[in-house]
Amino acid sequence: MIPQYIEKLAAIVNENIMPAKEEAFSFAAQLGIVCMMTTLNSGGLGMGEKEVNALILAAGKGTRMKSDKAKVLHEVLTAPMVHHVIDAVIPLHPARIVLVVGHQHEAVREALAGYNVTFALQQEQLGTGHAVLAARHLLPALDAQVLILCGDTPLIRTETLRAMLQDHAASGASLTIMTTELDNPTGYGRVLKGVDGGVHGIVEEKDASEAQRRIREINAGIYLVEVAFLFAALDQVGTNNAQGEMYLTDIVGLAVNAGVVVRTFRCADSEETLGVNSPTELALANARMQERREHSPT
Repeated sequence: MIPQYIEKLAAIVNENIMPAKEEAFSFAAQLGIVCMMTTLNSGGLGMGEKEVNALILAAGKGTRMKSDKAKVLHEVLTAPMVHHVIDAVIPLHPARIVLVVGHQHEAVREALAGYNVTFALQQEQLGTGHAVLAARHLLPALDAQVLILCGDTPLIRTETLRAMLQDHAASGASLTIMTTELDNPTGYGRVLKGVDGGVHGIVEEKDASEAQRRIREINAGIYLVEVAFLFAALDQVGTNNAQGEMYLTDIVGLAVNAGVVVRTFRCADSEETLGVNSPTELALANARMQERREHSPT
C-alpha cells in the first residue's frame, strides 16, 4: 500500500503546478496515516497490551435545553447526567479519564470534585473534532487507545462499553464506532456502508442526501480508536461542511481511504445511546433510569 501512495505523490509533485501541490499535501498526509498504522499493526511501537483511556466530551452549551445551566449538569435522578457517564466508565478501569469542558467549565469542574478526572478546556466550541484536539496533550501519543463518549448520554451501560472493548480487541480494528438503529433517525449522523457491509463513512444529517437520510443505522457518538491514528487523522480534518465545524466523524472516511480497519459495534438497546438535548429527552432519560432502579436487584 505504501509504494502506491509514494508513486502517486511523486506524480503529483512532478506536475509542478499549484493545484497539484495542494493535492500533494493531502496525499502526503494520507501517507503519514498509512505509515503510522503500518508501524502500529506490525508491533513496532510496542507489543504489550494497550492501555485504554476515556475521553468524555462535556463542553457544549445545550441551547435546546432552554436553560442557563451547562447541558451535562442537568440532573437525571438527582445527579448531573455526566455523573452517570463517568460511573459507567469507571468499572472499565481506564488509565485516565479526561473531560473536555467549555461552557460554564468552572461549574462543571465543581460538580465533578469527587471524581478522579482530568480536565481539558475547549476555549471555543468549534466541533467534536476540535474538542478532542483540546485533550491531545493529556493523552499518550502512542501505543494506547481512547474511548470517546459524550457527557450527555446518561443511559449508557458499563456492560455495553465492555462488550465494545472486547469486540474491538478481537477484530483487530484501529477504529470501532458504536451504532444503533432507530425507527426515526432524524437529527443523527447516518452510517454509510457498502454492499459488503463495510463502513464507508458517516454523514451528518445537515450534509446528508435524501437517500442517506433514509438510512436507519446511526452513529451513537461513542468511539474506540488508536490514539496515534486519531490525532494523525484529526490533523487533516477541516471545516468544509454545513456547520463550519471540525467533525470527529470525518476520521472515519480518512481511515477508510487510508486502508485502516474500521468496524461498527451495534448497540441493541437504542435508548442506551440517547443523547439528551432537550427537556423532552431529559424527561425520557429520567423515566428510563427510574425504571432501571425499580427493576434492579436490591
